[in-house]
Amino acid sequence: LKDRRGLGYFVRATYPRFTDHTQKEIEEQHTQERIDEILFTNPKAREEEVLEIVEFCTERQITFKYSADLFSTYVVNMDVSSIAGIPIIEMKRTRLDGWGRITKRLADFFGSIFLIILTSPLLFLSALAVLAETGRPVLFKNKRVGYKGERFNTLKFRTMKQEYCIGDQFKHSATALEFEEKLIKEKNTKKGPVYKIKDDPRVTRVGQFLRRFSLDELPQFFNVLGGSMSLVGPRPHQPREVEQYERHHKVVHAIRPGVTGLAQISGRSDLSFEEEIRLDTFYLEHWTVLMDVIIILKTPFILFRKRRAL
Repeated sequence: LKDRRGLGYFVRATYPRFTDHTQKEIEEQHTQERIDEILFTNPKAREEEVLEIVEFCTERQITFKYSADLFSTYVVNMDVSSIAGIPIIEMKRTRLDGWGRITKRLADFFGSIFLIILTSPLLFLSALAVLAETGRPVLFKNKRVGYKGERFNTLKFRTMKQEYCIGDQFKHSATALEFEEKLIKEKNTKKGPVYKIKDDPRVTRVGQFLRRFSLDELPQFFNVLGGSMSLVGPRPHQPREVEQYERHHKVVHAIRPGVTGLAQISGRSDLSFEEEIRLDTFYLEHWTVLMDVIIILKTPFILFRKRRAL
């Protein structure tokens, strides 16, 4: 690879084994300047070592490739190519690469425009209701973690009283965060990194109605239009929740988060976090256009069921 630069590779470093020292050095290099790929070529490696590298790459959104004489059953999606005549297998986290990613993005772009127009009366009435009850701001910008671990603001109608809202928009954000942490300790009904507060006293009357039918999430169609979200995908979570993720949880960052998804139509309010992750992992490994269509068509029927206000 060093001799044939025309192949398009720049070798940053080589290591005989994936040890703790190796991991530390790669981590330091990745922090300084992003590493695109790790190419594994040891045919005598232990299975535990390979799995550790796979998890390391998944956690940091680094592409993992290995030479063809290693293992062939670690993931559902694989791509075979060659480098300098040597067969190489790339372990893909999702089918949403190449034309799959382009197809999904085009569907998101035109689909979001259609849905914004279709739901414009609901968008207008919801905004008017929030404004009439508790004033501005009508939209709540909530910091979330999305594709490849990048942070972005999801757009939602504000469903809480202003003094309890968290974020740069609100002057009482620090106090509101302390109160929320207290509520999580006292009223959290969900195990794992993601919390769920039962009978949240911060929610307004309009907010309860909007949450019940997920109308508060309609502005996220603008996130989809802008490219930070997809119509279908894993739900994005807050940075403080993602900090509590285990390694295998971070696989969901391999694709853009969605307004709806397989977990949402499968009873998200009642699912454990691990069950939600399993459904999201199944989705990104087995994605098809038809699967997206089915999830989108099922979503309105799920929304009209009584949803617990979070």
